[in-house]
Amino acid sequence: MLPKTDAIPIDAAPMDLPRAFDNFLANEPKQNVKDLQKALVLIEFGPLAFDKRLTTFSRLDTAERTTHWNEWALSGNVLRRQVSIAMRKFFNLVYFDHEQVWPHIGYPGPSMKRTPGVTP
Repeated sequence: MLPKTDAIPIDAAPMDLPRAFDNFLANEPKQNVKDLQKALVLIEFGPLAFDKRLTTFSRLDTAERTTHWNEWALSGNVLRRQVSIAMRKFFNLVYFDHEQVWPHIGYPGPSMKRTPGVTP
């Protein structure tokens, strides 16, 4: 979902985004966490439920996983599209929250850090 590009030459893999995602959810209402847990189960069993394949998402090879996941965004199934949008938003949130990404998107950092004499 977050490929390294010329515009943003940052590899997302070592950022441990799933842990950042979990940390973000620590302050979310319980219902939001439950909904996202259900979404993860749906993603894991998506190949079986939607494609009638006797496998899970985590057992697909990287190319199959990428293809399968990209189909969610364009699916005629509203639930699949909603899950895709929610996950993409959350992972973009935690990815773009990394300080090393900021210079590539023109974000100078939190204003509190930039204000002389103010400690965030």
